[in-house]
Amino acid sequence: MKIIKLITIQILIALILLEITSRVLVKKEDGQDFLLGKKWRYVLPFNYYNYDNNIDRLEYRTYDSLLGWSINKLAKDDIYMSNSLGFRCSKKEFLSDSMTKKSYTYLAIGNSFTHGDAVDYEDTWVSLLSQKLGSEIGNLGVGGYGIDQAVLRLINVGINADTVFFGLVSGDLERAISPIYNFYNGGIKSKPIFHFDNQGYTLKNTPCITPNEFIEQRGISKSKAANLVRIIPGGESQLWLEKSWMRYSMAFRVIYSTWHKMYYQSEKPIYISPQTTNYNYCLDIFKVFYTYCIERNIHPIVIFIDEANSLNNRIQSNKHESTWNLLQTELNKMHITALEFQNEALKEHQIGNLIHKEEKVHLSPAGNRLYAEAIFQKINSK
Repeated sequence: MKIIKLITIQILIALILLEITSRVLVKKEDGQDFLLGKKWRYVLPFNYYNYDNNIDRLEYRTYDSLLGWSINKLAKDDIYMSNSLGFRCSKKEFLSDSMTKKSYTYLAIGNSFTHGDAVDYEDTWVSLLSQKLGSEIGNLGVGGYGIDQAVLRLINVGINADTVFFGLVSGDLERAISPIYNFYNGGIKSKPIFHFDNQGYTLKNTPCITPNEFIEQRGISKSKAANLVRIIPGGESQLWLEKSWMRYSMAFRVIYSTWHKMYYQSEKPIYISPQTTNYNYCLDIFKVFYTYCIERNIHPIVIFIDEANSLNNRIQSNKHESTWNLLQTELNKMHITALEFQNEALKEHQIGNLIHKEEKVHLSPAGNRLYAEAIFQKINSK
């Protein structure tokens, strides 16, 4: 009996120490918990209740019923400013009273790497390329966008152009397959999702559920918010933990979240996974992009932008050729010009110049210059 009691006490002490250690190792950032403060080591369940959804005319980023979120018109957020169309622009254009152009020779669509997060407008590859081309480029990039939202924003804005630069990073394809975005698809932003059939396509989750609705309805089992979560891999397990008393144990949360990430985030990236449902789904979105451009006599150009994920995929696989080759070949078959500069990006990354040193995610000014120069040289050589 004494042995059983001693073992029980030892187990309790071990559990207490594990709980204390877990609480020390977990860091909170923007209301969410991350192991060692690393965002890719998320700790479930996510906290949605500290989210402030005060959508205001003067806010830079805002809810959008079609796209999920977008950029406000004539708005400012620190170094980011937008014109009357909601395109990122220079300070001069933001302060100008002149009418925004209704037609551009060039447009750029994509996510935060096209938008130019972490750098001044003048240091974005879009602005630098426009200087080299001697013609303004309308910047439609929005942080967090998948390839689907980038294409839908182009279609919805209805601005004429001769050429569209579609900047994308590898993770933009993963974003396109989910109706939710934020912290590995566990967050509060909902977005549209394509449904393809023999008749063409329709959009699901439109109008997009608002962040406030997502928070308020998530706990209701048959709500639109809960149904959206169930669509994503591991969504059901997230909902279970949110209602379970086990959520009060940080040690259990860390162990459960580690399993969750290994089980649901272990598949190969879509852009190097041919003949899968998700891969073909993304190709269908590119077909929508191509069809839209061709019907309007627009030249479509896809720019593959490398960052930590795609470069690490190449380094870890010990490949000597670009990991973009497969998708680039597919897009070229569609008659979409697809440009990649992975060798140049890898060289710059190895000397520490590609990624912003303080922000550590997006391109540095030097990285943006690399892409502006490389794109300019490539399109001028054709």
